[in-house]
Amino acid sequence: AATAAADVVDQLLEAEASAPRCVVHGDLNSFNLLWEADVAYGVIDWDFAAVSDPALDIAGILSTLGLHVAAGLTDADTLRRSSKHRATFPLQIACAGLLHDDRRLFDTGIRNFTERHHSGLLHYPGP
Repeated sequence: AATAAADVVDQLLEAEASAPRCVVHGDLNSFNLLWEADVAYGVIDWDFAAVSDPALDIAGILSTLGLHVAAGLTDADTLRRSSKHRATFPLQIACAGLLHDDRRLFDTGIRNFTERHHSGLLHYPGP
């Protein structure tokens, strides 16, 4: 899993090198959308906003709302990069655990990454 972790970070950095930049939410997912029935009408919790690859926000949508929603919001290239972002999410959780001296959070991130890697679900919807 350690080799896989290094690989997904390298793949993301390579994809990011030529990615477009725009203002992104930074933590866009179904939990940070305001909903009425099944229609999202607002976005909250902008504390991670930054100028970055728009695939970062699509990755959050991919993780929480699925491929059918994410694919309808973007082009194929951005969707491919979003899969690379998504693959690193558990590693980001592990890093947060290290930064905050939270062993449980670190272990959760490593466990989730390892489980996704071994089950073949690290890259969704594919490499």
